[in-house]
Amino acid sequence: MSARDPLVDVLREAWERWDPPPGDLADTVLVALALDDLEADYELLTLVVRHDQLAGTRGDGDSDRVLLEFRSAKLSVLVRVGQETTRARRLDGWVTPATGGTVTIVQGEHTAMAVIETNGRFEFPTVGLGLTRLIIAPLAEHPLDQFRTTLFEI
Repeated sequence: MSARDPLVDVLREAWERWDPPPGDLADTVLVALALDDLEADYELLTLVVRHDQLAGTRGDGDSDRVLLEFRSAKLSVLVRVGQETTRARRLDGWVTPATGGTVTIVQGEHTAMAVIETNGRFEFPTVGLGLTRLIIAPLAEHPLDQFRTTLFEI
């Protein structure tokens, strides 16, 4: 035991007497930790739309386009991936609610940024193939509240 042990005991007794922790503190912390990743789990559950039109049917020529939708408690992102060439795709997206901001596309070490217009629309005219993630940074949100999609393949 060190010479400081009696002082630490006195301080602990003082804090317990004048500012005791709430009785449900441990349970509240456990619930907060469990809810911390709930938004990511919700996003995974609501990756709802992957739309491929039937091959060989008459239409407007969009049979090579795929729609993906990502949702969180705060916003929704709709992404349309269209084929530009055999090695590149075009990515158009819409963020709701539309507040403007930026979206960053991440593919391995490669990143690119686009501006989200005030109507919520953004675009990447040429995107390479591979695993992709979008990082949405709306203007109305705190910079630390960026929305990250799950990985998807282009």
